[in-house]
Amino acid sequence: MRKTVLMLDHEPMLIDRRIVLEGKSLVEGGYTVYLATRGDGKKPSVENVHGIEIRRFCDAQEEAISDPKSPAGRREASRQKIESWIRCAGNYTLEKKIRGSQPTLLNSIGYALAWPPALAHVLRLRLPILKRWLGRAFEPLVYMGMLRFDFVAPYFTLAFYLIKNPAKKLGDSPADDENSWEYKLKTYAMALKPDIVHAHDLPNLEMGCQIAEQLKAVLIYDAHELYPFQYFSDEKQKTKLLNLERRLIVRADAVISVNQQCVDVLSREYGISNAIPVTNATESPPNFDPLERKKKWHETFALPETVRIMVFQGGINPVRNVDPLVQALVHCDDNIHIGFITYKKDVPYYEQMTRSLGVHHRVHYILEIPWDEVNDWLASADVGVMPYQVTNFNAQIASPNKLYEFVVAGLPIIASSDLVNVRKAVEEDDLGIVTLLKEVDSYIWLIKAMFDHPEGPERFRSSVLAARHKYLWSNESPKVLACYEKISDINFVPKAVANAQ
Repeated sequence: MRKTVLMLDHEPMLIDRRIVLEGKSLVEGGYTVYLATRGDGKKPSVENVHGIEIRRFCDAQEEAISDPKSPAGRREASRQKIESWIRCAGNYTLEKKIRGSQPTLLNSIGYALAWPPALAHVLRLRLPILKRWLGRAFEPLVYMGMLRFDFVAPYFTLAFYLIKNPAKKLGDSPADDENSWEYKLKTYAMALKPDIVHAHDLPNLEMGCQIAEQLKAVLIYDAHELYPFQYFSDEKQKTKLLNLERRLIVRADAVISVNQQCVDVLSREYGISNAIPVTNATESPPNFDPLERKKKWHETFALPETVRIMVFQGGINPVRNVDPLVQALVHCDDNIHIGFITYKKDVPYYEQMTRSLGVHHRVHYILEIPWDEVNDWLASADVGVMPYQVTNFNAQIASPNKLYEFVVAGLPIIASSDLVNVRKAVEEDDLGIVTLLKEVDSYIWLIKAMFDHPEGPERFRSSVLAARHKYLWSNESPKVLACYEKISDINFVPKAVANAQ
């Protein structure tokens, strides 16, 4: 008899590749797989991907988001305005002049009055302590100081909406409000009656516990991250999340995480012994040949043959340390370009920055393409770059998706030596070069170390291809199926059943 699996997620924007690959493996292993997640009012409420039936559930407010006159519609319009202003990169040439003579300062004030987000950006760079202290109030206070109330109004719209509709925090119990997406998801789960509930990441674990315990189902907790150790966690929040995870994780019948270090942390922190590592390995698309060097960047953007491409895929923003990577480009050979496979919303910030730096013709964007097209774009580059700096323990021991995606595409890698598992892979398999990334100078050194060598990135390609098989999902799929086989055994007693006796 086929077992029914209900996977839980909460991300409305994008389904994580890891979730899709696990679900696909389970479908191929004979399970019936459903994924229930939060909707955004834009994506279809029902969809089938690789045999996984995806169901999306929206808050009542999100369902009304398409109506610009509704509170949710006005909130969304205000949010988009604020995001576009925050992504404004200002003018770097002007920023330098601001520190110059008085007449230039007066000219700068005129420039800032014409486009206030540019001044807000400059002040964020020059006054980081004040920005950290004021937080989200920093920008509206700048606009108020300039008497630009047209830029302040969207902040009030957003604030009033959030006061009337406060966001639920991680650690809050799932809402019993019939209009909430959690209530709708839980109602769907009760009707589905899955045999196995698979909760992806801490925000979904409490819901997973509730569903599993009410249905006497098996519960799997899949920790993609060490949530209490992420960058946003101050000590108070860290303690709250540790206590939350400690309370919930012991109710899981099996625990999965992305590498052995994360498994060790979970086992040590919470005294569990049922955790296994399943890495963020990836698939090789059908008919993909890593030996075939493609030229998609050169053909699409009419680039000379001499141009070498560094590639990064995913969201691009200052938090991911993309700024110093772009700034380093100024000091590197003109034939070195960057290709971003990213989202449309992130591009305006970097278009402005690169124009101010004079390198806009060396930065190229491919936007929101299907995953099965990504590998060809990666394989058309010369180097995969991970610009991240380590700002927390979770980042330090992470195994980023990009490590696996670059290697499977046949790309040498440059990255920070602070990324423990990336450094280990690069050094053990001779995949590229790592160094400690902090200031722009360290990014310049890393890029030049890769490209200025007589053999360039090609000196690493043979070892990347030799190690490629180790980074494929075919190594991890059997681990997922073995875990499921164990908990699907007729003699296995779920904790939800044992604890109820």
